[in-house]
Amino acid sequence: MVVGVIVNVIDPDHAFSYITSVSTVGIIVIWGTILVCHMAYRKKVASGALPASDYRVPGAPVTTWAALAFLVLVLILLFFDADGRVALVVGAVWFAAVGIGYVASSRRRSPVGTR
Repeated sequence: MVVGVIVNVIDPDHAFSYITSVSTVGIIVIWGTILVCHMAYRKKVASGALPASDYRVPGAPVTTWAALAFLVLVLILLFFDADGRVALVVGAVWFAAVGIGYVASSRRRSPVGTR
C-alpha cells in the first residue's frame, strides 16, 4: 500500500495504470510458473520419482503447452500497445525489486539449523 501511495504522489495521472500493470504481469508470471511446475511434476511422475495424482489435467501435456504458449503470446502482444509496454516495464521493475529484496533479506537470515 505504501508503494501505491508513493506512486500516486509521484504520478497521479498514471498511478492506476502502473499498479494494474504489476498485477497483469504478475498473473501471467504466476500462471506460467504453475504450468512449468506442472510439466516438471509430470516428468518426475513419468520417471517414477513421484507418485501420480488421482486428478489428471484434461488433455495434458498438450493443454499445458498450449496454455504456456498462450501466456507467451499475451506477453508478445503487450509489446504492440503503449499501455502494454508500460505493463511489461513496470512488471519487470517490480519483479526485479522483489528479487533484490528477497536476496538481500535471505543473506541476513542465518541458516535454519544455526538459530
